[in-house]
Amino acid sequence: MKSFVTMAVTVLAVLLLSSGGLLVTHAATPNSGSDWGQRSSNSQALSLTMGGGVVSAGNQRYLIVQNGPALLAVINGDPLATSQLTYTLRAQQNGLSTSGSATFTLTGVDAITGASVALSGNVQISGAIPAVCLPSYSMTGVCASSDSSEVPAAFTGLATIQTGSATTSSNNDNDNSQSSTSSTAPSTTVGMVMESAYFNPFGNAITITSSDSSIVIVTNYTQATIDWTSVVDAGAIGGTLGTTPITGAFQQVAAEHENLVAGTAIDFGTLSLSGVTNMTSGNPISYMNANGGYVGSSTIPQAGSFSCGTVSGINVCAETGFQDNGSFLLFGHGALIRGSYSTTWSIPAFGFSSVVTGKVTTGSS
Repeated sequence: MKSFVTMAVTVLAVLLLSSGGLLVTHAATPNSGSDWGQRSSNSQALSLTMGGGVVSAGNQRYLIVQNGPALLAVINGDPLATSQLTYTLRAQQNGLSTSGSATFTLTGVDAITGASVALSGNVQISGAIPAVCLPSYSMTGVCASSDSSEVPAAFTGLATIQTGSATTSSNNDNDNSQSSTSSTAPSTTVGMVMESAYFNPFGNAITITSSDSSIVIVTNYTQATIDWTSVVDAGAIGGTLGTTPITGAFQQVAAEHENLVAGTAIDFGTLSLSGVTNMTSGNPISYMNANGGYVGSSTIPQAGSFSCGTVSGINVCAETGFQDNGSFLLFGHGALIRGSYSTTWSIPAFGFSSVVTGKVTTGSS
């Protein structure tokens, strides 16, 4: 599976602590904090580690486009010697609900018969095969009744397929001229399974197949993006405030724009700290219960650092991680908390750990 979460935002409105291939919604703008420079204040260094995982995959919008030769195309059991594929998929994943559409046109030459092949399909997307279900973290391809979101491994739907026969030429006995004829077979319907590009980034191979195996296409892609919203991550924090050891919890709600060809993303969202406690005394540190935003950017590690395999000699991947870096700005009761973070996502990227450095400024009028 791949990673989730990355980062980006606007100062004072949305800033820090990302996940790795998922997303976050814009933060509520706290008090402007413009008067902080006029306060007598006290600053302490903040050093934290944050560990957690994805609680909800939120909502996702997928776009996948290809216009070029297929890496592999097999129609009714015959491979194509040459091919040209035009393919566009647009899908929405809202919690556990999947919708969208896809179109494709494939032309080429049958490697066995030498005949020209032309077919086109219109797919109504109505479902998905989940790669992971949340919050159960099930990777069985079936979500539990308690799950509220999923990340698709592939999209499913019913396609209307139009197949054109080869164009033929014949001699006209009356005037020695040639005439061309072509015919189109009646349309058929068949189930389709279309792989998400999320699990094989950098334009690498994805599959488009029919449920009866009459259509098998492996292709790379020229464009693939995912827009994530309302992704929820949560976990625990630990570290030091000045010289005081502290512990607590965090939650972030994220949004992200991910470019799977470039292997990059920007994300932003809200971040909140809660239950922050002085570990020595056991007393709560109320001003550290803070809310604000974060913004950052992420990169997918290059192949070799995550799991890959081959299908018919074509590179395919099943798992990637993510590396995020960004900054944050939070407001507590009488405190301003700002800093930067570096987040590393596991492979697959459902869990993460962050190293946070910053400064906590407290003061009174």
